[in-house]
Amino acid sequence: MVSKIATLLLALGGFAFAACSSAGASEPPHSSFTPLTAPAEEPAQATTEAAPTAALAVATRVASATGIPAVDQVVDAVAERDAKKLAALLHFWPRPCTEQKGIGAIPCPKGAPVGTPVAVAGSGSCDGSAFLQPGDPSIASVIQTFLDRATGLYAVVTSPTFRSERAIPGTYQVVFEPGVAISVDEQGITYLIFGCGQASGAALVATHRFGANPVYLVKP
Repeated sequence: MVSKIATLLLALGGFAFAACSSAGASEPPHSSFTPLTAPAEEPAQATTEAAPTAALAVATRVASATGIPAVDQVVDAVAERDAKKLAALLHFWPRPCTEQKGIGAIPCPKGAPVGTPVAVAGSGSCDGSAFLQPGDPSIASVIQTFLDRATGLYAVVTSPTFRSERAIPGTYQVVFEPGVAISVDEQGITYLIFGCGQASGAALVATHRFGANPVYLVKP
């Protein structure tokens, strides 16, 4: 009787050992799972970190946009340091030609009387205004000089170019650091403002050139 019980116990123990061995063989070691989970987490973290940067870039671009094509094109051209693009945005407007020479003079076409309207675009600083006609070779240098000085957008305000001289068109003033600006109407650039010794966009606005309380389309 005892021998039969012993035989039975030995048989059950062998079965249990075989079952355990079979189960252990089918389950991979724990260390084999580690490389599978780590790489899957890394791309998710990279995507999460990149998202705020992209959103910030979009928010910055939207913040500087006014919805006015001529203004936004000027902002983009200056940001891109694109002299040809900026020159292409010039809007030449009529101004009577003059007899005098030098600063502010507008030569009359050959055979045309003084006072004949001539298409021009203007630029100036505290020394006065200069008027450029289409095809004038100095346009390129004036545009490049402006780009060399402008370092970043300060603000966009609604204001005439000169509050005391409405004959020079301009509806929006795009102010750049350090104290320079571009006057724009609905059709393009009418005047480039080089300031008069101002060291910042805030200093240019503080001269009240654009009024004591200008209306901001893009705030500083």
